[in-house]
Amino acid sequence: MGEEPTATPTESTSSLIIGSIQYDSDAAAAGTYCSQTDAALLDVSGYRVTVTNTAATSKSYGTYYTDEGWYVNTKSAGSTYNVTLDLSTQTGETTYVCSCPAPLDPENPYLCQYTGVTSPSSKVNFYLKEYDLSNDSWFQVFGGNLFGRYGVADVIPYAYCALYSNCQAALSVPLTTTGNALSSGFAIANTSSTNSVISSDIVGYTHSFLHLANRSSNVNSYAVNTGLNELSYDYFYKLAQDSAQVIGNGEDLEPLLWDWTNASWWQTAEPNFVLVNGNVSIDETQGFYLSSDQSLVVLVNGNLTIDDNNPDDEVYQITSVEEGGFLAFIVSGNILVTPDVGYELDPANPTVPVISVENSNVEGVFVTDGKLIISSETDIGEVPPDRKFIGAGTFVG
Repeated sequence: MGEEPTATPTESTSSLIIGSIQYDSDAAAAGTYCSQTDAALLDVSGYRVTVTNTAATSKSYGTYYTDEGWYVNTKSAGSTYNVTLDLSTQTGETTYVCSCPAPLDPENPYLCQYTGVTSPSSKVNFYLKEYDLSNDSWFQVFGGNLFGRYGVADVIPYAYCALYSNCQAALSVPLTTTGNALSSGFAIANTSSTNSVISSDIVGYTHSFLHLANRSSNVNSYAVNTGLNELSYDYFYKLAQDSAQVIGNGEDLEPLLWDWTNASWWQTAEPNFVLVNGNVSIDETQGFYLSSDQSLVVLVNGNLTIDDNNPDDEVYQITSVEEGGFLAFIVSGNILVTPDVGYELDPANPTVPVISVENSNVEGVFVTDGKLIISSETDIGEVPPDRKFIGAGTFVG
C-alpha cells in the first residue's frame, strides 16, 4: 500500500487592525464598534494600544503610529481580539478620557476597550472626551437619608472629585451650614443583601464612598432588612378624594398657580387638594412659588414633567416654598426632570452654586408610583456636560 499523504501545516497569516483616536462629537456604538458621522482626529500623545488574542495570552504584534491613527499587526488564526486603549500615560495640555467605547471601570476613565474585534479590521476607532467632572451622572444627598426598596446604587466619581477643591466625594454628605459630625444620612434598603447598597463599581470597595472619611462616627454606615412601607398614589388619593378639586379630562395640562390661587375654591392658610386627570408639565413661567400661607397637594393621574423654559436665562428655580408653606406632587406615572433643569457646571468649581434650599431648582415633596428620572443630555441624544441639579425636599420613586 502507498504511504498516506502528509498534511501541510497551516500557518497563521498576518493582517492589520487599524484605528484612530477621535474627539467624540456624536459617536455611538453600533454592534462591536463605535462610529460617528464626521471624522475628528485628535492629537493625543503618550497613549498605548494593546491587543489580546481572546484564545491565547496577551499579544501585541508590532504596534505603530502615524498622524492618521494606529496600526497593529495581528496573527489571524480565526480568533477574535480585545483591543485596549490606555490613556493613563498621555501627555499634552488637554487630558482626554474614554467616551465610546465606555471606560472598563468608572473609577478609571483612562482605560477603554473593544471586545470581539476581528482581523483584519479598519474601523476600530476610539472616541474621547475632555476630562470633566460634569461628564459623569451621579447624585448625592445632603443632610438626609436614602431609602431603596430594592437597593441603593450610585457610583461616586471619587477619582474625578478628588482633583477639585471642596468636591465632596460621598453618597451622603452633611449640609454645608453645619459642622455636626453626625449630620450625614444613611443608605437604607429593604433587601437582605449588603451588596444592594453600592457606591463603587470596584470589587471589594462597594461601600467605600457612602460617607466622607472625616465623618468617622458614621463612615460607610448603611442598613438593610428595614421593612420599608410603600406610600403609593392610591394611598394619598383615598385620603384626599373627598376634598380634592378635580381638573382635566385626560388632556395634557400646563397649569398656572395664579389660576388656582384666584379660583373660588382656593383656601388661604388651609390645605388645598387638586386632582389632575392627565399629564402635567411645569416650568419656571407657571409660578409654582408658594408663600408661607399657601399649602397645595397636587395628585397627578398621569406623568409629571419638570422643565426649564429658558435654560440660558438666570432663572433656575422651578418650584419653591417659603417657610410655613407646603407643596407636594403625588404622581401615578413617572416624574421626569428634563436635562434643561439645573445650573451649568464648571468642573473646576463643582461646589458652585452651594447646595442649599435657596439655590434649589425644585423644592417640595415629590412622590411617584413610577420612576423618578433626572435626565441627562445623552437621554435626548445630546452630548454632555450635564447640568447640576439641586432638589430640596422629599423625592420618592
